[in-house]
Amino acid sequence: MVEQSYPVQKEWNAINIPDGTRFEKDHFPLSRNYKAYIDYVLISEGFLRDRIDRMAQNIYAEYRDKGQLDILVIMNSAFKFFTDLLSAINKLSEGDFAKGDEERLKIRVRYCKITTQHLNLGVVDIEKIHVPVTKEEIIGKNILVVEDIFDSGSTIIKTRDVLKEYEPGTLKFAILFHKKNLKNLKHNFFGDFVGFIIPDVFVIGYGMDYNEYYRDLNHLCVINQEGIEHFKQ
Repeated sequence: MVEQSYPVQKEWNAINIPDGTRFEKDHFPLSRNYKAYIDYVLISEGFLRDRIDRMAQNIYAEYRDKGQLDILVIMNSAFKFFTDLLSAINKLSEGDFAKGDEERLKIRVRYCKITTQHLNLGVVDIEKIHVPVTKEEIIGKNILVVEDIFDSGSTIIKTRDVLKEYEPGTLKFAILFHKKNLKNLKHNFFGDFVGFIIPDVFVIGYGMDYNEYYRDLNHLCVINQEGIEHFKQ
């Protein structure tokens, strides 16, 4: 039986990391607390930051003339991505203001903790995902949802459907990693601003965790079996 490959589309504006990509961990500065539990580095911090800077340029170009942007940040994993993204957007806005633009883009940020009910084998019941926002906070506004990863897709799709019901002026998604997980194909979804298309592997670092560990890693890495066992709850 031939294994199905993930159908990456040519029109997707993101960097595709080929399956099998790996960089030896000894080539990077890694905390001794984590190094033994990392299999390899998938994307280095410098590569991540450069790509985020480019995403910020695209986002700023989209919203600079709209007056105000309301950003909904999905916590906790997206905090590091969002911090770097917002810093890059603010630099662009400050640069335009210094050149004589009469008014900077106003940005309002809401941090949103999406709650889910996990079933066996880590499956999420999409009907029991709670998105804690009200219609008054969304209606008529330019909404940009910032999320770290599109994996199974359940959380993002539920968030999209809830927000659409609240009648935003515009609704777009900035996602750092789109995983080549065959299970997400059923959603027929690709973010408006996407950093990387990554292999279907268990990634940690750059804000993403395994049982709340590894968030502080600066690189996107792949955990090894020893790490899974060591930090298992």
